[in-house]
Amino acid sequence: MENRFVKCANYINYTWQHKKAFLRVEMQCRGFNSLRGYLHDVDKLFRYLAFLWGQEDWQIQKAHRETSSHHAEYKRHPHTEEDYMLMVIDWECAPLTKPDKPLLAFATMLKWYPQLEARVMPYILKFNLFDEVAINQAVEYQLCSRDEAKQIARRYGWCG
Repeated sequence: MENRFVKCANYINYTWQHKKAFLRVEMQCRGFNSLRGYLHDVDKLFRYLAFLWGQEDWQIQKAHRETSSHHAEYKRHPHTEEDYMLMVIDWECAPLTKPDKPLLAFATMLKWYPQLEARVMPYILKFNLFDEVAINQAVEYQLCSRDEAKQIARRYGWCG
């Protein structure tokens, strides 16, 4: 069984790899890296140090999601357009480094956050993340049919 120090190092590496992937996807989507992109999940890198002193990983993840405005669970103030944009980027990059989170942005929206469709779908389209790969994944995971996926996208101006 791994000791807490090794687990802590693994959690920090997992978060660091995700952070680097986030910056790559943000650059691909926006054409630049924002200050919020550079600061993305920095709190988690420090929070995981608390794991060494007994805090559990699920507690750290829950606290991060509740205090980071790029997560739907954040409730301190209403989400901004920037928050929704960063949510989409976060969802899109998750499969690059997180084997436990294989869904791309479109499928993530359908499965976990359908109530955010009107807020995030414009960014999924703007960033060209609605493509055959995204449609196929949504169909493969039985989240919608091909026709339903296209109907959703058409509601937000997609003409494909």
